[in-house]
Amino acid sequence: MIVTIVGAGNMARGIGTRALVGGHSVRVHDRTETKARDLASDLSRVVSGADVTAVGADAAADADLVVLAVPYPAGRDVAAAWAGGLAGRTVVDICNPVDFTTFDSLVVPPGTSAAEQIAAAVPESRVVKAFNTTLAGTLAEGEVAGRPLDVFIAGDDDTARRTVSDLVSSGGMRPLDVGPLHWARELEGFQLLHMASQERLGLELVQRRRDPAVTVGACPRPRVPPGARGGAARDRSGTPPCHRRSAGRSTRASTLEGREGRC
Repeated sequence: MIVTIVGAGNMARGIGTRALVGGHSVRVHDRTETKARDLASDLSRVVSGADVTAVGADAAADADLVVLAVPYPAGRDVAAAWAGGLAGRTVVDICNPVDFTTFDSLVVPPGTSAAEQIAAAVPESRVVKAFNTTLAGTLAEGEVAGRPLDVFIAGDDDTARRTVSDLVSSGGMRPLDVGPLHWARELEGFQLLHMASQERLGLELVQRRRDPAVTVGACPRPRVPPGARGGAARDRSGTPPCHRRSAGRSTRASTLEGREGRC
């Protein structure tokens, strides 16, 4: 299967790694061409003989599956711009439409989800929600504490859900098919809750004691001033927290471990 990944951030790296481990071909597209080339070069060293290349604006031309590994609303905008090229293809939305200034709400209207907005933008595509509860750092390994990651999958098309499930299982993870796309609302809401509750539950503090290199991305998590809203805040540069690992691990390797930030 040819998997085209739009974006060249941490999540693109993690999903690309799992796809290559599963024996799939990977195409990487980013609006900054050097980022796409750099990521493709890095991924080519993950698996010997891996088929991975950077691609341009015709990224979806030969793709069996397209992963929108970009933040909200960029994924929706890319899908709308590429609607013709995405027709008939399986499109995977991984984002969490969180208000990153407060971490106390989603930025999509009640009764909908980022995935459903993308589906509306590409009515001739088969949209699936997946990977929004997994973390970049653990995706690179495909497991936590020796146990495979769980990947929740929601979509209205049975064949598309099976295609994504095959991608997940071939990469050594466990697909959890939760049914129609409207369940993306709960998956996005749940991940917001998980992000916002980490500091309150002391999960990051425990993890920092176990592993000082807790931050998967490049931006450290700022301390929240007393009285501030939400469980996290932007730093002075305005950069939101990146994907993080957390402790609080149960006996099974739930992919709900950690904080999902921007892609």
